[in-house]
Amino acid sequence: MWWKFAITAWLIFASCASKDGRGNTLHTLDSNAAIQPSSPNLDDIVVQTFTKTPRNIEGCRGLFVKREDSLTMQPYVFVSNLKGISFIRLNERLMELRLIKQANTDSLTVNELYANEEAEVELRIKQIQTYSDDVWDYEGVLIIRKKSKRKVIQIWGKLGC
Repeated sequence: MWWKFAITAWLIFASCASKDGRGNTLHTLDSNAAIQPSSPNLDDIVVQTFTKTPRNIEGCRGLFVKREDSLTMQPYVFVSNLKGISFIRLNERLMELRLIKQANTDSLTVNELYANEEAEVELRIKQIQTYSDDVWDYEGVLIIRKKSKRKVIQIWGKLGC
């Protein structure tokens, strides 16, 4: 007879458990666990903007903003000194990146890969307007990769001296 009690107790306990959608089992006694916010994943890609250019970005440079900020040209989302050093702000940190690869398909298109030990940033832009012999408008995308995560941002910017 004790086995009937054990089976009944197990069935009651099993019927009170439910899945939370991530494969974790929640018990009715632990219902607060379902509404507690999860801790941020360090591998997530959170792109922030910045308003001051780092001191390495002087003279000739590329300044890029999110597409919706193209009228004000600030705050920046990506800047480059056009000599192989660039900066982007990810997850509350302004990161320096180095040019790894450049593969331009024609004189109006720029395809560059920048990286550091934490992230890769691919700059894919096309010239849309020329102001003089040394200032050009570009539009395109930044493709940011961090481990298995990927984020694409529409950008607009100016290259020049």
